[in-house]
Amino acid sequence: MLELILERRDGKLKFGFIMRAFLAIEIEEKIKEVVLKLIEELSSKSSSISWVKREQIHLTLFFFEDLKENDLDEISRNMSKIAQETEPFSLQIQGNGFFGRKENPRVFWLGFDGEIGALKLMQSKIVSSLKDFGYIEDKNFNPHLTIGRNRSGRSQDRIVSMLSDLKDFSAGPFLVKEVVLFKSELLKSGAVHSVVKRFGLGGKY
Repeated sequence: MLELILERRDGKLKFGFIMRAFLAIEIEEKIKEVVLKLIEELSSKSSSISWVKREQIHLTLFFFEDLKENDLDEISRNMSKIAQETEPFSLQIQGNGFFGRKENPRVFWLGFDGEIGALKLMQSKIVSSLKDFGYIEDKNFNPHLTIGRNRSGRSQDRIVSMLSDLKDFSAGPFLVKEVVLFKSELLKSGAVHSVVKRFGLGGKY
């Protein structure tokens, strides 16, 4: 749901919307299929974990709790510049892990390998450019792909053991050719993401 706000811009009052949004790298469909097969295997061992759906499989670069519509044009210009300065680079999904204690893991994730230096450089430029608009990222960037959330508070020994046996799990590589700005709407059925704008890397896509 969009929220209407009234703010002062250049000495004038201006209406605009704020939205829940994020910048992310999309994962190629063939890589998603491999990830979904893994999730299917894991989900058969635990029904108390909220496993991600196909449309939720992406690598988040920056999350906006409240992106202002009035900032969108200028942010888009900055993002286009960063994207043009960044050549396409290769990533692959590699390894796995969890956040939280082994006795009560909160989030299960897959890691990334490949041209991580290029990924982190681009993400740091994005974070730096957004500070000018008051959007602050207070977490260190740890590239990962969330596959499941343990909201039950229960131990998940079987899942932890299975992922440990699959510590060399990999999928890819794939070429990162763009960054995507998504709008995220929270519905009763879960979060629904829709594309707002795409930024092609290296001015090639």
